[in-house]
Amino acid sequence: MLMTAASYHQILPSFLDFLFSFGAQHHAEDFFFAGFRHDTRLSDLEKAATISALGRSGRVVQLCYSLRSVEAARGQESWPWSVRGTATHHTFDVETGRAGWAIVKGEGGASMKDRIITETSSQNGKMLNKFGSRSQVFASTLLTHLLLCNWSAENWRWYVNYMEKEVQAVTRKTLSMNIAKPQREPKPTLVFTRTTTGVLVPPKKSPTSKSLTTTSRSGIPLGQLPQKSSNAGPPGLAGPPPDLSNLSMSASYKPSQQYSEFSFKDMRRIENIEEHMNEALLVMTLNDKVLSALAQHYASVLESTHFPSDLKVDCEMDCRRFADRISNIRTEIATQKTRVNTLLRLLADRKAL
Repeated sequence: MLMTAASYHQILPSFLDFLFSFGAQHHAEDFFFAGFRHDTRLSDLEKAATISALGRSGRVVQLCYSLRSVEAARGQESWPWSVRGTATHHTFDVETGRAGWAIVKGEGGASMKDRIITETSSQNGKMLNKFGSRSQVFASTLLTHLLLCNWSAENWRWYVNYMEKEVQAVTRKTLSMNIAKPQREPKPTLVFTRTTTGVLVPPKKSPTSKSLTTTSRSGIPLGQLPQKSSNAGPPGLAGPPPDLSNLSMSASYKPSQQYSEFSFKDMRRIENIEEHMNEALLVMTLNDKVLSALAQHYASVLESTHFPSDLKVDCEMDCRRFADRISNIRTEIATQKTRVNTLLRLLADRKAL
């Protein structure tokens, strides 16, 4: 059935790359594969096969991409959020105004079909179901793209709020733990003694003719000074350093037993939260790349000299609104990525405590 539908609607083969990441899996494999592909043919030289009976001129804007978002999962008690993806294939014939869509979404949450029906039935979404002219069809395709892009960014704020609460609930007590102050050993008192030294006596004068005999002064002869040890220092200074080998040099600080309040269960919860944060960062980064590629592709299509000039004039405001809205969504994603990075740093700091 899928092969028949893909053959009839001439779906890009690269669209199957996005489809292969869906399906029941015990462990997620190839789950985060995302990207943007296109095969737009606008000039007469590169146009595809012309099939008038099916409204195909061969000059088409053809692209496919994959986006992911986070949705509430009520059945998951331990982590009530789940990342779900969509794969989108779109064609628009610039001559006949015929548009085609193929959208696949993971199970859970509101389906894309319901979202499109709800949006087109609202007062603000009436432009989505206007197909009277090529310009209206082209404007409707841009709004449909925006609907998918809005979905990829709408729940990240609340998901980050939930992760922030989980981080605070598990790690806040690390800031209020009482850490026992380590006891310091008393410093040893070193006593230095001064050794007794002799009195230096000036040398005797040689006898002269005036006086052959002199009265010797009382003193200690230099030759009778006691011999000092070769290990002694200069006179008047301290002797050799004392022997410290008998002093205890081991630390007296012992880890406080209060750390036992932070259990192994808490550590596993922290690791689980950190994994979900890194997952969120990866998904938002991939979404941002897809949104950037989508906006750049339509900008290049509008700048092409082979794109019909009447569509450029009639849809100028729609194209400008599309580009502005994509820019706003990317800014919102960047803000949530900054919040997650801040939470990761906070979690790392508190783990280090």
